[in-house]
Amino acid sequence: LGTDDETADKHVDGLTEGSAWRSGRPDPIAIPGIMITEACSPKYAKMATALGSEYITALPCEIGVYLDVDTNKTMVSYLDPEFMFGAMFADAFADLNASELEKYKAIPGAVFSDLEKIVNHALSDGTLTEQ
Repeated sequence: LGTDDETADKHVDGLTEGSAWRSGRPDPIAIPGIMITEACSPKYAKMATALGSEYITALPCEIGVYLDVDTNKTMVSYLDPEFMFGAMFADAFADLNASELEKYKAIPGAVFSDLEKIVNHALSDGTLTEQ
């Protein structure tokens, strides 16, 4: 993930239209043995914060990467968008009409699908294992 418009998701095919995913910070958060990357989509961030500024804490999407040196396996975890939207936005969803609610209910699946594509791309080109 790049941090600007020029590098945002330009090499990952199949992402949702206009998502413009990028890194939430210039470098991953370094924890010994683990790398935490913050992914941000201006499209989805704008939709989430349109419900109220108190929902900014739900952003960005975090991806944890751990390389087990004993087995040489890379493990990836996501902060689950379905859980986050359900937990963080329940109050806001109660105030939406049926049409608005339908639009917002599609976001977690789209976000997870995009994040999965970004991680798979990064794993296939070695980006995640070179840290």
